Amino acid sequence: MARFFGLLVMLAAAVSGLAAAERRVDLFSEGRVSFQNAKFKEAAKSFRALAELHPDNPEYVLWLGRAYGRQADISNPLETRKYTQRALRCFERAVELDPTNDDARRELHSYADEGLHSASDVFVRVIQLPSDALGLMWH
Repeated sequence: MARFFGLLVMLAAAVSGLAAAERRVDLFSEGRVSFQNAKFKEAAKSFRALAELHPDNPEYVLWLGRAYGRQADISNPLETRKYTQRALRCFERAVELDPTNDDARRELHSYADEGLHSASDVFVRVIQLPSDALGLMWH
């Protein structure tokens, strides 16, 4: 009887492990599809869930950074910096986790260079807004 119970526990653990692996695949697929369809906020949600479940997986952290990076590209001038900083942190973490990951290193260098310019770009974009739009931001 104890042997049967032991086998039952092992079977339950195996099924649970399969379900978790399936969920990872689903989240990653959902994130990639959202990313390809330019739904970067949804992509970030999927990749963030993966990165929280598996914080030591450089691929999940890299894709989260990419989603934040695209959000920075299309966001309003006041949110650009927030998403750029998040992307940079993700790329730094991905490189830290796997220094041999050329994609992560490329993204990091690209965003580090771009990040130096984005703060000034935000300033220029805000200054170019019509004066009545600036008034709306403070109400």
